[in-house]
Amino acid sequence: MDPFWWLHVLDLDETTRAFIREHKWLSVAIVLTLLVFTTIYATTFVGKAARQVRRLWPHATAWYGLVVGVLAITGMLIVSVYVVYLLRVEDLPVPIVSTVEPVFGEDEFLQWALPPQQRLADPVFEIQSSEDATFPLGQRTTVELVRDTFHPLFAYKNKTLYWRVRAVEVDPITSQPARYGAWSRPVRIPQYATVIEKIFRTRQLNVAMENQFGRSKYRWLETPKLSSPNDSRFRAPEYRGVEVDIAYAIADEICRRSLERVPKTKKAVCVPSRAGPEQDAAYERCAEQADTDCIKVDVHLAPIPWSEVMYSVGKGQFDMAISNITYKPEREEEFGILFGSESYENTGHAFVARPARSGKSEIGPVASDPEALLKGKVVAVQNKTTSADCLHSLQETLAAAGDGKTWSFRVVKRSRSVLAVTMLLRNKANFDFVMTDSSIAEGWKDQRGSKLTLIHAAPDFFGKDAPEYCRHQEYRIAVKASEYDLQQLTDTVLKRLKASGELARIKTREAESYVRMQDRARAALGPGRDAQPLQ
Repeated sequence: MDPFWWLHVLDLDETTRAFIREHKWLSVAIVLTLLVFTTIYATTFVGKAARQVRRLWPHATAWYGLVVGVLAITGMLIVSVYVVYLLRVEDLPVPIVSTVEPVFGEDEFLQWALPPQQRLADPVFEIQSSEDATFPLGQRTTVELVRDTFHPLFAYKNKTLYWRVRAVEVDPITSQPARYGAWSRPVRIPQYATVIEKIFRTRQLNVAMENQFGRSKYRWLETPKLSSPNDSRFRAPEYRGVEVDIAYAIADEICRRSLERVPKTKKAVCVPSRAGPEQDAAYERCAEQADTDCIKVDVHLAPIPWSEVMYSVGKGQFDMAISNITYKPEREEEFGILFGSESYENTGHAFVARPARSGKSEIGPVASDPEALLKGKVVAVQNKTTSADCLHSLQETLAAAGDGKTWSFRVVKRSRSVLAVTMLLRNKANFDFVMTDSSIAEGWKDQRGSKLTLIHAAPDFFGKDAPEYCRHQEYRIAVKASEYDLQQLTDTVLKRLKASGELARIKTREAESYVRMQDRARAALGPGRDAQPLQ
């Protein structure tokens, strides 16, 4: 049995253990110093040290006294090293905890494994959970020792918990823990019955958006005005656009519904979610009222690559996606998402090109004949978009009809369509057109003016058998699959915004603000310079 079993009773936090593991000899020096002072204190207190020191001083200065002193110090040094060794537990491997997606609705499992080169004959593990990543005393739950390498994660907890695991060496005779390993790195796992339940409890709405701003009225960045030309204070750009306003409208609806969950015996007030001086003042006035629950749902906008927008919502990493997402039924199964039944925009497809040398387009503002526009041309398109799907459908139609032998076009895929437009503007592109949604193309046109030519595709441009989204597109909000309550809430908000005319007013306001921002940027840069760079 480990003679220093009592050391494990000392419930040291992870910060202390990490310090001991990283600073071995400094920890030895600290423990040695503590032992020396503890020994001196005990000697002085129990044996009336002053009298004892005077009596033992002649012996301490003698050679045999020095020998005893050296041996005592050496013994305490050995004990210090052993104590640190026990706390560092280098001989027990640290479990590797696998990544777990957020738990919503269906229970999942926390799983871990020991490093391949550090196996134990009979591994036993201790598991802890806490709402605080530091696992403070009194705020953590310890699971009894288990021999499994998995532990159930229950959705009904309705909390965001941190989990950690450590290996334990059990004494074969007493079956009691004899030595503890180091804790694994804490893993943060939201565990909620539904996504909307998480939003209600955390009062936080996380919205995924594609990280391309400054393209149109839907998503753009407004640079704060400086109070004077010499004002050097940093001000972060503000997210603006139709989709941003919709996100705040959804947050305010969640706030209103949160009032229904507050006990009738308690007073509650809903504060607007959008940050600003007026909202901050309203929150301060509310906070001054005694016994009042001031409810405010914070909106966190997460700009991420297009390839991750729908995927991250399906995995539960974000609550919803509002990001010019065209309704395409196949996407629900592919990404594990659920589209709302209400749309906030109807649009089509368009081709963007450099102006013709003559200054006039031979096609016109709307193209209905694909051969006249695309024959022998190269079209750039962003990968995994409806524009790419429609071009692929047109190529398949040509191949099936045999027309591909008389005329054809080529498609090149780019990770971001905005980069393709930038290459086009700088005359460094190996393609003739960039295809995208009409709404986005119009934003580019507003931004670049006569430097770009816009050609809209007629509804039947891609053929009569093309998918419905090739004729017209509907932008809808996407939530995680099976989150029907959250879907109905977003539909309710969009219906109200459309019925009241507020959505139309938002679009007009954001379009005008976007143009004014571009005009201010051009004026600041001087004539002949571009405004905000395409992002």
